[in-house]
Amino acid sequence: MKELIDFSSLDEAFGTPPIAPVLVDWDECCIEIHAGTSAFDGYTHTEEAKKRISEKTKGENNPRYGVKVKGTALAQKISEANKGKFVGADNPNAKTYTLTSPDGTTYSVCGGLKSFCKEHGLSYATMHAAITYNRTTPRRNGWSIVRL
Repeated sequence: MKELIDFSSLDEAFGTPPIAPVLVDWDECCIEIHAGTSAFDGYTHTEEAKKRISEKTKGENNPRYGVKVKGTALAQKISEANKGKFVGADNPNAKTYTLTSPDGTTYSVCGGLKSFCKEHGLSYATMHAAITYNRTTPRRNGWSIVRL
């Protein structure tokens, strides 16, 4: 039996955010519904449903079946295309630091703290530890570092 379900009634019952109505085939449905905080919280597949999903995605039915990337020309092509893209300040996860030298000169470094330390004869381990353990006072070498 197929039925159009409007989840707004479930939202009122369980306090979940509204999601679009869904066509549900109750004969094929094997989902247990529990109270949750989002559209997917509290919904779990039954063991029967897990087995059926597993069978449907085995072997040639799996979208990744036969796809080999490691050690192939495709992997090499992907690697070459990405080289140098996310280095230093171009890295979306790059951190920005302000370093102050013993003579009071201030440097701003975005990505590439290790190379900055090498250029200025500093120990990267010391400066990284200062950031990791929130040590804002100058190190023995006179340098101080703050993460912005």
